[in-house]
Amino acid sequence: GLSNKDIAPLLGISVRGVETARYRFRKKLNLDHDDKLIEFFESLQTKKSPAIAGDFLLYIKVEF
Repeated sequence: GLSNKDIAPLLGISVRGVETARYRFRKKLNLDHDDKLIEFFESLQTKKSPAIAGDFLLYIKVEF
């Protein structure tokens, strides 16, 4: 995955903005800081709704 420093200019926000977005996202999903977001969404892809999870995983890989 990309680092916060790499993602910031792609989204046009500060590094701190990326950190905050990731923090809030993990909080909403009840994930620990050490949990990797990509692994979480990949686990969704293998469960109930692979099409929806796959689309979201693609979004996450691009956005985060």
